[in-house]
Amino acid sequence: MKTEGSIKPVRFFNSLITQILLFLVLLAVLISIGTVTIQIRETREETRDKYASQAEIAVKLAASFVSAEDIDFYLKTLETDDNYNRLLDTLRSIQAMSGMTYVFLTQITDGGELFVFDTDPEEDSHMALGAFSDWVQSGLDSSLQFILSAGEKPAPYISNTEWGFFLTAREPIYRKDGTTAGYAGANFYMNTVLDAQANLFRINLIITVIIFIASLAVYFLIIHKLVAVPLKTLTLNVSKLSAGEILSQVLLSRKNEFSLLEDTFADMSKRNAYSKKITDVLTKTAIIFLSQREEGAFDDTMTQGLKPFCDALNLDIVSVWRNIHKPNGMYLSQVYRWNRESGGTTKPLKGLEDIAYSDFAPRWEYFLAEGNYVNGPARLLPEAAMLRSFGIVSVFVEPLFVNNTFWGFALFGDRRDERDFDDDSIGVMRSAAHLCINMVRRTEMVNAIIDAEKNTRELKIEADKDPLTGIHNRRYFDANMKRLINSLSRSNSLLSLLMIDIDFFKRYNDTYGHVEGDKCLKNIAQTLSQTITRADDFVARYGGEEFVVVLPNTDEPGAKLVADKLINNVRKCNIPHEKNDAADRVTISIGATTGKASHTYSTDDFVKKADEMLYKSKQDGRNRYSFKSF
Repeated sequence: MKTEGSIKPVRFFNSLITQILLFLVLLAVLISIGTVTIQIRETREETRDKYASQAEIAVKLAASFVSAEDIDFYLKTLETDDNYNRLLDTLRSIQAMSGMTYVFLTQITDGGELFVFDTDPEEDSHMALGAFSDWVQSGLDSSLQFILSAGEKPAPYISNTEWGFFLTAREPIYRKDGTTAGYAGANFYMNTVLDAQANLFRINLIITVIIFIASLAVYFLIIHKLVAVPLKTLTLNVSKLSAGEILSQVLLSRKNEFSLLEDTFADMSKRNAYSKKITDVLTKTAIIFLSQREEGAFDDTMTQGLKPFCDALNLDIVSVWRNIHKPNGMYLSQVYRWNRESGGTTKPLKGLEDIAYSDFAPRWEYFLAEGNYVNGPARLLPEAAMLRSFGIVSVFVEPLFVNNTFWGFALFGDRRDERDFDDDSIGVMRSAAHLCINMVRRTEMVNAIIDAEKNTRELKIEADKDPLTGIHNRRYFDANMKRLINSLSRSNSLLSLLMIDIDFFKRYNDTYGHVEGDKCLKNIAQTLSQTITRADDFVARYGGEEFVVVLPNTDEPGAKLVADKLINNVRKCNIPHEKNDAADRVTISIGATTGKASHTYSTDDFVKKADEMLYKSKQDGRNRYSFKSF
């Protein structure tokens, strides 16, 4: 009887423990589900805050590049030009740098807004210049409508549209008189992020159910034996503690918790101040990079942008490397470097061009190409010897991709302290790396355009030049006569034309040979060009031994004066010509005409009149000029 009496309380206790444990398992499952839900909500809020911060940077940059005058001008004309396209390219660079889905500029009007710029390539039809967006149809909140209509800055907001959820930030652009010309805006498509978080919730829920089932199985197998006895012992020991001892333990624990909480808030405050400082520096760097205007200012712009950024992160060296694909493998070249001692430059250092990855950093060719980054003290890395040659103690290397192709990498180095760069620093360095590659590629594109324009000008000059004499040719004469007639006709101005022929030039060629004939043509062309002194006047070879002189804004006395000078200067060349019936040297005959330019006249009309006068000069004995008004 005593034995049975002693066993019943134990069984009762074990039964109670079983119920408590089942309750605890269920409670753990509920807490797990609640924790996952809270984590998802916090993740969404963190995601919103993260992209809201990036959107704010994007709209501030956009507002700094597009002026109120630009908005008013393009909405007035509704026509795009080179400046419009340059501004649109800048907005696209801001979109790429900030990771936004769209960057746009609008002007608020009654019940909606007019689009000025939009970076979405698929929105050309309904978001083009001058397109109207109705707020009622787009479902914009009435409170936001009121804020925008008042020209005030709204906080970043999320809106539900027919395309999905968008996070939007706006920045007002003010005129000189203080009125609001429009808003710079940035949209981020949230659906992708929200779908990923929903999938994460589902995965966590499945894991929680699995844990619950596993917990039950484990309980029925071993938990009873492992928990019941220790819990009974713990209960008996706790009952022996006095109330004072328990209270002292609770107070000590609370004190420690408050101390930990204070330290946590202090740490959060420091991190927020640091993050704000870094964000401000990165914004300034982006503005400097995107505002390069002068040709050839790449080195200065990069240096001005990187120095404050490197000061904030305690960096001593930054370099940008570009990949080169060759038949025998992948090579790389340093395209830009900055260090604290000498600043930045694109001038290549000896030994840093066309280096094989296998000789420089063999692991990086494949490691970086897969999207991985390098971070940590140099001495712990396989590339320690190479990094020591640059004096680098700690390094961060970010791979750079263009059109999903491994373009190269950006290297950030600390020459003083060993450290692993934290997540905040890594995020900022990644943004700076992409600013660098955008700057390098934009400069290459600008230089390519400049070179192409230069080549085009040179080709045009060559195409307009007579290969023998070096003066303008017939093609240049025809094009510029048409331009001059159109231009001068607006002011009803005068235009004079002289047709010139070398007297008996065929006899000269027959007598002295074609080589001497070519020399004669060159001397005559040079003499005619030197006689014409005004900037708008020009000489051209019309064909064979014929030349033309074009004199805009020149009346009859002026044309006659020039004709007389030309004849006398050719005579003074004293080029022998024994077969010339007009003299013993090379001479010229001129037909001149002057008339008011008009849209009703063509080049042929002026040439025909001047040619008639040239024929008259020849009939009258050559070595002279004849004139008749047009």
